[in-house]
Amino acid sequence: PAMVVLPKATFLMGSPDNETGRSKNEGPQRKVSISYTLAVGKFEVTFAEWDACLADGGCNGRRLKRQGEERGNRPATHVDWNDAQDYAKWLSAKTEAPYRLLSEAEWEFAARAGASTQYSWGADASHEHANYGMDECCGGFISGRDQWELAAPGGSFPPNAFGLHD
Repeated sequence: PAMVVLPKATFLMGSPDNETGRSKNEGPQRKVSISYTLAVGKFEVTFAEWDACLADGGCNGRRLKRQGEERGNRPATHVDWNDAQDYAKWLSAKTEAPYRLLSEAEWEFAARAGASTQYSWGADASHEHANYGMDECCGGFISGRDQWELAAPGGSFPPNAFGLHD
């Protein structure tokens, strides 16, 4: 997969007490240092990548359910922690390079990309930057750059400041 090497940095993990929509488990805020080389997938793992794992005898033989009719370069859905571990194990063996899941701190660092706001692009959810359904429950929603009721193809939205998509 295409990878992006993240900068080494110290960041404030967690949400401030006054952040809209904040859950109790998002605090307290604390400083976390990423003082080592960390490469992260530029895009989410896709159905095509998962299907390659299956075709090669990996991923515990589990064919994932799809969301809608599309597969291909759409993000793999209905993946649990064990599935993700199986994929990382297969990818490591296939490439002879170590792959693993990100820790919670690493994931937040990568997703926020140096921003202090709720999203890497600002404080508010935006269909110009993400595919996330309706602002109020429930279902898919098409608006702005977000032209997909279900999962958008990988790379459909601008990358964050670290060059990571979606």
